Amino acid sequence: MAEDFPWDKLLSLAARQGAAAVLEEGLAFLLESIGGSAGAVYIHGSLPQRVTRGRIPPPLREALKKGEPSPAAFPAKDNILILPVRVGQRDLGWVALVRAAGRRLARPQTLFLSRWAQGMGYLAWLSTEVKILQEQRQQLTAKLREEQARIIRTQEDVRRELARDLHDGTVQRLSTIAMGLEYVRNLFQARPELVPDELESLRTLALKASQEARLLLFELRPLILESEGLAAALRAYAEQIPAEGVAIHLELSDFSRRLGFAKEEAIFDILQEAVTNARKHAQAENIHLRLQGEKGYLVCFVEDDGRGFKVTQAEKASERRMHFGLLNMRERAEMIKASLAVESAPGKGT
Repeated sequence: MAEDFPWDKLLSLAARQGAAAVLEEGLAFLLESIGGSAGAVYIHGSLPQRVTRGRIPPPLREALKKGEPSPAAFPAKDNILILPVRVGQRDLGWVALVRAAGRRLARPQTLFLSRWAQGMGYLAWLSTEVKILQEQRQQLTAKLREEQARIIRTQEDVRRELARDLHDGTVQRLSTIAMGLEYVRNLFQARPELVPDELESLRTLALKASQEARLLLFELRPLILESEGLAAALRAYAEQIPAEGVAIHLELSDFSRRLGFAKEEAIFDILQEAVTNARKHAQAENIHLRLQGEKGYLVCFVEDDGRGFKVTQAEKASERRMHFGLLNMRERAEMIKASLAVESAPGKGT
């Protein structure tokens, strides 16, 4: 009798069809081995499994509805055998068998049934948990691939933005300087008295090109952020921004505490993105950048008096990956367990 239990078949079913098939086959064998007419098996777990076979007597049916049935509740005369399924101190479930009327089971037979029920239940529970782990692994793999794709998209977006900034700003000014130098060379021979004014204009253009290049480098890698912290980096950033058409107002409220480089880097990136958006798109005259402590929290504000926008439309565009600025700010905030709020309306600033 000890060698009759179909372990190989159950293992194959666990691999191919899962826990329910294991319990169906195992319960059928247990009932057949004792000449039973009905039975039920229930396995707890992340995905509970319940299988019944035959006509369950009303007392057992009621006990099953209330939860795990107690073996003491069914004396031998009821022909109902309750077999608990455990691993160590952990209850995994139970198996209930309805024996043929008048049939007695010797103690060795009961022990074999208990071991078989125990092994069958554990195999079904393990099969379910493995399936869940496999599904979680697939979800994590898909999420990892999505995150890798998002990082690549973000990098490409940053590259395009950098290329656009270089082309529209620094490269244009350098091209103008090159043409201006050619003009000055010709002017030196024809109208030398005009050369000083032209050189001064070229000098102003060169300074602006240099300032723009320094700002781009600072935005890409603000070394002062790592060495001196967020407050010092924001002061340097505000000083680097060209004072053309928009005034930057920085208020730090005596904030100088270090937060750790990862948090400070994320905060700086968020504030930089907000300031850049205001400078390039808001047509603002003033941008206020404030840091202040409130009840143990650091609260940062970027406010402008520009043309504003519809936040819901911008968020929908962000979700569709059409606009990365707002999405990048939100993701950076989530990384450091911070919250980000955007308030704006057309004509009312941001």
